[in-house]
Amino acid sequence: MDEIENKINDLKIKLVQIAETKGINSHETLCCSQELDRYIVMYQKRQFKNNKTSLHSNEVLGKEQVVYKPYG
Repeated sequence: MDEIENKINDLKIKLVQIAETKGINSHETLCCSQELDRYIVMYQKRQFKNNKTSLHSNEVLGKEQVVYKPYG
């Protein structure tokens, strides 16, 4: 796991602990939830960027491998 994934997992645990002790509507719970959201969005953007790059590379490779063979 990388740094962002570790932070997400730590914040999940922290969020549950805060919600159990302070309540789900407390200011602390809300702040922790928002921080967790920011890290999840960062993670998703990075994953999307990596997948997009990977797909682009596969498309280029696919085009290089196409061989035109006329009928007849």
